[in-house]
Amino acid sequence: MKIGIIGASSQVGSSLALHLQQHNGIIPVCFIRSVYPAIFFEISGIEYRIIDINDATGLKKIFADIDLFVDCSYPSGQLYEITKQIKGQLNNLFAAMPRGTSFIYCSTIMAFGMPDQQKQVKNYIIPRSTYAYLKRIAEKKVKSLSGKYNIDGFVFRLGQVHGFLQSVNGSYREKLSMNKTITVDGDAADLVNIIFIETLAAAVIKAGAKKIPAGTYSLVNYPQWTLKQLYDHYILYYSLQNEVRYMTGLTLPSKNFRYKISLGALKKYRALLETFFLTRSKNIYIKVKGKYRVMNIKRPMNASATAEYSDFHLLGKNPGQMLKDLPCEPQYIFSKEKEMDTIYTRNIETHINSNQQ
Repeated sequence: MKIGIIGASSQVGSSLALHLQQHNGIIPVCFIRSVYPAIFFEISGIEYRIIDINDATGLKKIFADIDLFVDCSYPSGQLYEITKQIKGQLNNLFAAMPRGTSFIYCSTIMAFGMPDQQKQVKNYIIPRSTYAYLKRIAEKKVKSLSGKYNIDGFVFRLGQVHGFLQSVNGSYREKLSMNKTITVDGDAADLVNIIFIETLAAAVIKAGAKKIPAGTYSLVNYPQWTLKQLYDHYILYYSLQNEVRYMTGLTLPSKNFRYKISLGALKKYRALLETFFLTRSKNIYIKVKGKYRVMNIKRPMNASATAEYSDFHLLGKNPGQMLKDLPCEPQYIFSKEKEMDTIYTRNIETHINSNQQ
């Protein structure tokens, strides 16, 4: 099965390709927009193709031999441009894909609509963040186009993605290395909404093999890991010796009081205002963004404020439809991460040695 990855130069896209490459019968084909990220795929021996999303004729030819598409991309640009770009890109992709194939859109569990900084996962009818609003637009578009073009459309709402090539791994390593005692906001038994790349790869293969029906799924480890399992994984993975304190109700130091009062009335509704006004008007967006930057520059800094180390996690039982029977046991993930890290290191060493000869 040939699996085409759109937005393959992203962290998730490139890592997914590397993991898929290790599965028998799976051939990842990575679609990128320029030659600059190609070195990763050359080192890894993964096929890549340069595409122009706006070239309908060219896309049809390039996509002709692909069995399953995975979209890991996200349009860049100003906020008021994103909606149009999302819809335009998806229109072009679906029009070019062979009929009868499958398509996976990599969304996020943030599409449940939680407000910024809310720690508990919960489904909101009206999204409380601009990012969730935009992701829901994309999800709705995928569903519509799947029916129009006779394509099995999947939406994978990804939890926080972990893997040895993900930036979140580096963050854990750095913070754990710098702090012998770690303070975590949450109970040791709290459920975390995370997924590792190997588990995502298994879900992608299942969708391509038509072992699961098309639809929207929450892609998090099932059974969900606990906070303790997550930190135990990283402490073991990086051979560290940390003391972890799990404490609920931690808060960061409050902002300057005058600043807090001036914005307090609007803060609760900021995300909704962004969603329904700033995404629709270029002029309003530019003016508001400019004033926001000026306000931040003028805002007094509290030099004495300090914060204990505490990562942000989305906690609680996931409210979505989850895929079961995926490989996500802590021991398996640990061994698989080590295996993939070794493979990638060997690829780099082989590439360096071949260039020196």
